[in-house]
Amino acid sequence: MNFSVGVFTNLSRDHLDFHGDMENYKNAKMSLFREHSVSKGVINIDDPVGREIFSEFKTTALSTGVDSPADIMAEDLSLSEYSSLFTLKTPYGSHRVRCRLLGKHNVYNLLSASATALLQGVALENVVEGIETGANIPGRFEQVSCGQNFTVLIDYAHTDDALKNALGAIKTFAPSRVIVVFGCGGDRDKGKRKEMGRVAMALSDFAVITSDNPRSEDPNSIIQDICEGFTSHAGERCAVLPNRWEAIEFAITLAADGDVVLIAGKGHENYQILKDEIIHFDDREVALNILKKRLNLE
Repeated sequence: MNFSVGVFTNLSRDHLDFHGDMENYKNAKMSLFREHSVSKGVINIDDPVGREIFSEFKTTALSTGVDSPADIMAEDLSLSEYSSLFTLKTPYGSHRVRCRLLGKHNVYNLLSASATALLQGVALENVVEGIETGANIPGRFEQVSCGQNFTVLIDYAHTDDALKNALGAIKTFAPSRVIVVFGCGGDRDKGKRKEMGRVAMALSDFAVITSDNPRSEDPNSIIQDICEGFTSHAGERCAVLPNRWEAIEFAITLAADGDVVLIAGKGHENYQILKDEIIHFDDREVALNILKKRLNLE
């Protein structure tokens, strides 16, 4: 198969229920560049695997990075709960840009998209316009607001690396506590559950552990796997509520002025898989209904 542009963003733990281990997953990603015809490459060299790919790539390529010198860079990065501000440095010029996507991980995605567009002949001014006017992505750091004095964010973060990125981004702008609600999917990589528990304990002030899509597994068994990542003193900083609605309600009720509540794992999804049943469940709808109830807006 021939590709006009091949993009490498990063390598982090995911899909190990399919690939088996990280080495197989790495090789699967690298096969795009090694086994297929890729005319041009966009490669994040802040990632060690990206540096390996970039060193092997023999045709036209643009490197991207925030921390490493690269062809396409985000310099002087400033993150807030409303926007990401940075200088987009390219071989075609530099521009100070502000976008509505939040977090350093999303800046990396913007760099990859910008480099791809530039390689395809899009003018830099049009790339800048796209960054600054682009709409928020449903379920990716999506805010739910009824005018409350704390922030509620919905994000698809469903791996330990994604949860680390999301919570790390929030810590850069949260004026008060960070409260996270999350679970892990059933019939998927079990190894990440303990790691997600560790991330939650390290980067949040309070964690509410609940169900995601348990599928054929016992939700309580999944939750127990997550809790193995907690320290012995985690009890005062966490709660276990297998019912996802109740977990979200608990977190929003707990939130006070300046807190940030992150509801992680499902993002844009509007369903929940319980054994062989698929029910309607949308974190955004649930959070909105709970906020209305708390603020007496119903």
